[in-house]
Amino acid sequence: MAQDIARFTSSVGHPSNTAIMPFQPRIRKSAFFNAARRHGCQHFTVYNRTYTSLGFDDPVAEYWHLINHVALWPAAGERQVEITGPDAARFVQLLTPRNLDRCAVGQGKYVLITSPDGGVLNDPVLLRLGQNHFWLSIADSEILLWARGVAVFAGMNVMIRDPSVTVIQVQGPKSIEVMADLFGPKIRDLRYYWITDGGLGDIPLTISRTGWSSEWGYELFLRDFDRGDELFDRLLEAGKPYDMRPGSTSQIRRVEGALLSLGADMTSDDNPYELGLDRLIDLDQPAEFIGKAALARIKAKGVKRKLIGLRIEGDKVPPNIEHWPLMIGDRRVGRLSSLAFSPRLGCNIALGMTAIEYAATGTRHIVESPYGEREATVADLPFVPRRQTG
Repeated sequence: MAQDIARFTSSVGHPSNTAIMPFQPRIRKSAFFNAARRHGCQHFTVYNRTYTSLGFDDPVAEYWHLINHVALWPAAGERQVEITGPDAARFVQLLTPRNLDRCAVGQGKYVLITSPDGGVLNDPVLLRLGQNHFWLSIADSEILLWARGVAVFAGMNVMIRDPSVTVIQVQGPKSIEVMADLFGPKIRDLRYYWITDGGLGDIPLTISRTGWSSEWGYELFLRDFDRGDELFDRLLEAGKPYDMRPGSTSQIRRVEGALLSLGADMTSDDNPYELGLDRLIDLDQPAEFIGKAALARIKAKGVKRKLIGLRIEGDKVPPNIEHWPLMIGDRRVGRLSSLAFSPRLGCNIALGMTAIEYAATGTRHIVESPYGEREATVADLPFVPRRQTG
């Protein structure tokens, strides 16, 4: 790879079409940026204004390695919004419709951040590090600025900042063995969505049993930016007996497991009820939260759209880089948002949104793609169950 550019393949028009993404000073480089390049990262993207590793090998090879072994993914764009202060717990509850009354110190929760009209602004993992100390491990959007704006008018005593924390994920069925070798047998007892403080020597880490892979895995939150190269190499060395390799958590496995991607599968125009995420809403809690009145109205009225899975007929289709129309006859009824070819299912699978009257399993749609029309059938989600449970 050249020293100052990243090349990637576009799926628009001709599959051989290429583009160049220059590395620039104005876009953040994470603690693992240099290590990722040194270990052969072939593709980068920009996520939360940060260069993030997207792939080290052929995507299908990375997929099989993830589900059979263990992958090391420097998830550099997974930024933290840190909220502290005497009113931190009350302020975090204001941001999300999920009831946090039972979120203990040391626990994490998958939450939504909703707008006043009930739309989804972000779907972070919330980590409670202390009684009034929280991280929002955010998807790609300006939630730091949103939270600061809300704080201006909330009348609460909080401090909101972007701490110097970089995330690297250890994911796959053998991840537990790698982590036990590094941190001792007690790591095996770490429950799903719980966190612990740890370290490799004097490298300061917070560890959670979470990840964006649909597989068993862990996330390591590095608190010292200057130790990124060292941590990356020590993790790889510990993973050698288990064939751990640098990689990504796989678009294919994400779609199989129906993990939603903000900006692709859900936007601020989509509400939690349409997305099947109503389990994350508690309208009966006494606390107020942004969007509460709107979500109550949406629930009472019912939704007109629904998130669906699709099995798409025919040969392998390249991944989409924009939403594709879903048609019933000559009527556009929805959008295809994320597409992948699943090697183990032997077919194209996708996530999308369609009109509620066409969302039942078995309903036929037509997908309009740059490669021609394809027939598709609504399928139950997930296509393949997630292994990251507990």
